[in-house]
This record gives sequence, C-alpha cells and structure tokens, in this order.
Amino acid sequence: MRIGLCFFLSALSAINTVRCHGHGHSHTHDRVHTRSRRQAELSGSSILFAPSSTLEQTPSASASSSSGSITLPVPPTTPPSSPPSPVPSPMDLSVSYSLSNDCLLFISTFLTSSLFQSCLPLSLLLTTSTSFRNIVKAGPDDSYNTLNELIAYTNNPKPGSAACRDYFAGLETSFGEKKHCVADLKARNPSAVEVRNGLGNYEVMRGAGELVDPDAGEYCYLQATADGRPDDMYLWSIPAGIS
Repeated sequence: MRIGLCFFLSALSAINTVRCHGHGHSHTHDRVHTRSRRQAELSGSSILFAPSSTLEQTPSASASSSSGSITLPVPPTTPPSSPPSPVPSPMDLSVSYSLSNDCLLFISTFLTSSLFQSCLPLSLLLTTSTSFRNIVKAGPDDSYNTLNELIAYTNNPKPGSAACRDYFAGLETSFGEKKHCVADLKARNPSAVEVRNGLGNYEVMRGAGELVDPDAGEYCYLQATADGRPDDMYLWSIPAGIS
C-alpha cells in the first residue's frame, strides 16, 4: 500500500509539472474526441470511480483549454462553504452485510457523524459512492460545474483541512481495533479493506484533488474525468489498491 501511495504521489507531481496530462494544449483535439468516448464507457462501465445533483455555475470564468462547445469551469475564487446539494454520500450502496456486526455498527456510526459528513472525503467518494459516480457519468454542463464545486469543497472542507486530517487518522486507527473491524481486516473482507484504505487515504486524496493544470487553470481530476484517458483515470485508483 505504501509503495502504491509513493508511486501515486510521484506520478501526480510529474503530471502537475507537465500540465496534468503530459500533452498540454497541443492535444485539444484528443480531449474533444475522448470526452465522447468517456461518456460511452461510463454508461456501461463497472469502474470503481463512484460517484446527483445540479448546480448553478459559480466560477466567473471558464478555461479555454477545452475546444468545441464543451468548456470546463475553473476553481471558484472563494471555496464554497458547503458542498453542492444533494450531497453525494460515501458508502451509499457499499456497506456490505458480510461485515461483522461490530464493524458494521462502527461504520454506520461514523457515517452519520456530522464531522464525517462535513469533511466529505474524496478518497471514499471515488471508491464507494454511487451518487458520486452518477455525477461523473452525467457528463458535460451542469455535472462538470457540480464536480468543480464538489472538488473545491473537499479541498477546503468547512471544519478545516487539519481538523479533518486528524479526524480521519483517528478513524483509521479505531477501525483496526479489536472491538471494531480487526477481524474483518484479518479475513481480508473486501468491504472492510476498501473502507480502511479510504480512511487512510483521506489526506493524500484531498491533496491530489487540489492539483490544478497551471496552463488551463482547471482541476486535474476534472480534466481526467472529461478526457476519459485510461492512464489519467488510473492514477486516481492507485491509493485504493487497484493494480
């Protein structure tokens, strides 16, 4: 797991240096082509990028790196004080009843915590949220604005990034305790491992969500979602343990 995270961070650092995709504006034709392909793939895909809502566009400008009729919004100047509504939920269809009663109770308890909901972890939205996946599947226009606002909020959660970081570090530790989910982890229960990874990856994925293409001014995650390049999207799955 640590090897995967190190590779992920190194890859993201390199990507940010070379305009997120490594091909910059000279490949805007590819971006237009792959967006339509992306929508077709997502309509029948079983990828783990989970993801419903509409949101009025708040950024005052859209980046010009996208050609054709599709443009991507730029991050808002002022981070939103709340995520777009309805708010996508982690583990909305992924809490498995194959988990032990103790583990299931622990997960259910923190899922309903106001602090958990306010911190809104991108790490768990990406891997366990059907509602987040539906936003990604929706494609252009309002869904890109929604994703833009959602990523902006997860980068700067209302409780504060430091408070959320400490909270999730504590949750990860508690998750592995005997009274909670240690038996499920020892049994390599896929749901337990997925949740534990999401808790532990909170900070690295929050930091990854902050990455912005220095030329286009767009979030790298939003670009990867719009372009649909398999190598771009793969980078976001590495911390989840997807080989």
